Amino acid sequence: MPVTLLALTLLAPPSYQRVAPAPAIAISVWYAAPMTVDLAMLRDHLARIRGAGFDAITTTVAWRDAHPRRGAFRLLEMDRVIAAATEAGLSVRVKVLMDARPAWDPTDEDAGAFFDYLRRRAFLHPVVLTVDAASLNETSPFERIAVGAEPDAVSPRLARLRLWTAVARGARNVGFVGTGNLLTPALLAVGETAGVVTRNQALFGPLRPRASAGDASADGGIELRILESEEAMLIVGLNHADAARNATLRFSREIPAGTWQNIEEGGAVAFVMGKDGPFLDHTFAPHDVLVLTIRKKLWWAK
Repeated sequence: MPVTLLALTLLAPPSYQRVAPAPAIAISVWYAAPMTVDLAMLRDHLARIRGAGFDAITTTVAWRDAHPRRGAFRLLEMDRVIAAATEAGLSVRVKVLMDARPAWDPTDEDAGAFFDYLRRRAFLHPVVLTVDAASLNETSPFERIAVGAEPDAVSPRLARLRLWTAVARGARNVGFVGTGNLLTPALLAVGETAGVVTRNQALFGPLRPRASAGDASADGGIELRILESEEAMLIVGLNHADAARNATLRFSREIPAGTWQNIEEGGAVAFVMGKDGPFLDHTFAPHDVLVLTIRKKLWWAK
């Protein structure tokens, strides 16, 4: 029996998360497995998600199904998925579908009691990062990115662009879902890009968008972002256009002009020092990304 990845989205409040969750940036696959799914199949699917490069799943709980009557809760399905995710080395984000109301006409007090109980029960598992109220009708740009051939879905190439856009803008959670809510080859292919982040959490976790907006500029319609931590800097150039772009990326003198590393391809990239600061000429393919990093201590120790 196929396992569906429920196509559901975030509703803002309420939201709960651990004080210092790990991983620092969670890149997840939306995934849910009913109790009718064989445990071996469940484990196999989660192993495939982890092996592809993702470090988390986003699973859902429908209030209607999990609260059959006042004072009674049915959460074994959630517990089972979380336990299997723990075995697979995946973190878990839980979305609670509060607009899927039970038929027995619960009150707001009933809703609050259910959500609080579920939240406390979910957080008994150390791998659970967040517990959020969710809705079938709400969307958030990076919470649930559909990958596939449907009109509202994107190709793996565009999914790569979306992922790096999310990281460059400071998002801490990025989620993907496959065609028909399944583990499709296109969805799993996105794991190659996800793995660049998930396997380098020591680098990416502490990074935050650089406060000074005047430190970087680019022509050709390229979006250029700088993130930094005490240890490193990250530059992300994003071509959102359908056509190739030749661009000059310009930086202030505060940005080191040394040898940067292309974190996706592994090669070295040397900036040129100009009159006003370092710059780099680069050709972006359609929907392309350039991600460069440098260790600050290695640079300023010179």
